[in-house]
Amino acid sequence: FQRTYTQTIRLHDRNSMTWDDPEKPAAYVTTKDSTVLSLKGQISRVVQNARQTEVNDNLQRLIALHTALALYGTSYTPDPASPYRTGSQMAIDYIQFPRQTLSYKAGDCDDLSILYCAVLESFSIPTAMVLVPGHIFIAVNLGMPVLEARSQFPRAEDLIFREDETWIPFEVTSISDGFMEAWQTGAREWRENVARDQVIFVNTQEAQRTYEAVGLPSSEQGVNLPDTQEMLTAYDKELTAFVDQTIYPQVASIQGRISDRGREPNLVNRLAVLYARYGLYDRARAELEQLRSEHPDYAPAVANLGNIAYQEGDLERAADYYGDALDLEPDDPAVLLSLARVNHQMENYGTAERSYERVKELDPTLAGRFAYLGLQGDDAARAAEAGGTNDLLLWVEEEEE
Repeated sequence: FQRTYTQTIRLHDRNSMTWDDPEKPAAYVTTKDSTVLSLKGQISRVVQNARQTEVNDNLQRLIALHTALALYGTSYTPDPASPYRTGSQMAIDYIQFPRQTLSYKAGDCDDLSILYCAVLESFSIPTAMVLVPGHIFIAVNLGMPVLEARSQFPRAEDLIFREDETWIPFEVTSISDGFMEAWQTGAREWRENVARDQVIFVNTQEAQRTYEAVGLPSSEQGVNLPDTQEMLTAYDKELTAFVDQTIYPQVASIQGRISDRGREPNLVNRLAVLYARYGLYDRARAELEQLRSEHPDYAPAVANLGNIAYQEGDLERAADYYGDALDLEPDDPAVLLSLARVNHQMENYGTAERSYERVKELDPTLAGRFAYLGLQGDDAARAAEAGGTNDLLLWVEEEEE
């Protein structure tokens, strides 16, 4: 005796998911997707062309990604029927892969969170999805210990601290509002929901141990961002807004002392160096040039003008400034080292060697950090990269009296 039953099995596509486990969206974070990697490459070029050595690298990439997606025309499209928004854990939700969100140039909060996480994770930047009632945003790991972050950021309440790691809460739906607004909105959402004990923090990498990223076939889809100069201009604007907020307390403090004590050279120079360290070269140059007109024999101002010229790639002008500074302070190791460095880069090896030898006499420790100056050609380039001195500038400052 045999009975036959007909059983209907409903199969859902890859975009279908239920919210019974908050770690499931990690499967959509396709870090190795060719479309994601294409976007990563374009962002890398922007950051490399305008890299700010004093600003956290992970933060710079987040700023560049947010800027790129805004220029690309990506928008937030809320889905009022989303099962996550309505709290229906077992209802089927439609989740977009990053390549789809880029193709449609739109997505809801979970789609955009997944896109941001995928691109940032492709840079090996740890991310997390932050789930609160009816909404999802992200957190980005700065790779910075808590004490260091507290000393660098004026508003520690805008950060997340977990197990001596520092994270930035970030509202991905604020694409058109600029980086600072997206960060501050995310920080406010984090504080409000933590206070109500209604936050689920899903570490992307940890979640993918259970829900491995879906493998997708290779795609010819590209991401046609605006031209590089437009990207750089927008990125620089966002980066400057961040820097202004970050250094404002220090700027205000120095300006207050200048107001009380007058334009003492060491104070004005310190203000200029603060600007310059964060890439605000126009402001720094204006302060230094005025200081030089007021105090022509003040060597630090001349040397720091050389540093700005060097950073901007004007090696001949940098060498002239360093030479003028050396005339004023013949035995300043920092100026001698800077002069050796710029001449070495211009392949004036004889001049570079003479300056470098004098540095070794005056400050062997400083000379040791730039040992590549005793080499030439490819050997020097490899040694400089290995020593981590490629981006290091010797800003000349004096202690306050």
